[in-house]
Amino acid sequence: MPFTHSSTPVTSQSALARTMWVWLFSNLGGTALLVLDFSFKYPTDLAIPLVVGLMVALLSLACVPLAWPFFAMSRCACTELRCRLLALAGVLVVFGVAHMALLHWLPIGSPSSLLSFSRPYLGTAVLAVAWLYRPRQKAAKVAYA
Repeated sequence: MPFTHSSTPVTSQSALARTMWVWLFSNLGGTALLVLDFSFKYPTDLAIPLVVGLMVALLSLACVPLAWPFFAMSRCACTELRCRLLALAGVLVVFGVAHMALLHWLPIGSPSSLLSFSRPYLGTAVLAVAWLYRPRQKAAKVAYA
């Protein structure tokens, strides 16, 4: 009598690996979008978005330990929607904490000026979470007893 193993599949990547993938994709994508934006407005100043991207990568690397618990919880919550919502909540919470810390500790100016630089990074982080936690077909294991 065959039976199908129907529990939800546990992802093969660890929570830290998924956190690092989101960090990498958000930094590469956000920097690429900043470079595109600057290349249209100021074609001679392409070094500015690259330096901003490097600074963002270094600063956001410090936020990885804040995001990791959300990705670890999303790995334990194995329903597709709950996984995505927890990972998305992690990205949004860490983005908000980092935003508030930057506004508090650095003389950046208004929150809207910081948001104009950080919006591409938030968008690509959300896209990275959507891609990493996309619905996949379940491979059913059939065992004969």
